[in-house]
Amino acid sequence: MTKILLLEDDMLFAETLIDLLDDEGYEITYAPNGQTALDFTFTHKFDIYLFDINVPLINGITLLQELRSSSDNTPTIFLTSHRDKDILSKAFSSGADDYLKKPFDNNELLFRIEAILRRTQKDIPNCIALLCHDKIHKSFSYNNILLNLSNK
Repeated sequence: MTKILLLEDDMLFAETLIDLLDDEGYEITYAPNGQTALDFTFTHKFDIYLFDINVPLINGITLLQELRSSSDNTPTIFLTSHRDKDILSKAFSSGADDYLKKPFDNNELLFRIEAILRRTQKDIPNCIALLCHDKIHKSFSYNNILLNLSNK
């Protein structure tokens, strides 16, 4: 199942997105602020991030810059009401893969998620019996249980 981290401080909008994505079979982890989202990235592996920009504690652009600087290359789509080209430039410069301006068509979001996942999930985990290597997340699992290994 595809795992999505949703960073959105507008609870009503977040609930709408969660319902939409859940109906499509995605597993959603919701974060109402940047710090919570950052914490989730340390404890979970995600296939794609959906980030709002103006959120409490750590804004979406700063969060993505921190993730990219720690070699987290998880595809990211910004969902925001910003229309300013400087913000758009900062979003892409921080490592964003796509950007949707609110309000947007739900189908367009789904199409963009599917397109990004098609491009990035070409390296399906390689398995030998129950031991699997996930190149995208740089992790190993045994019998679907994530193994905590040192970088060496």
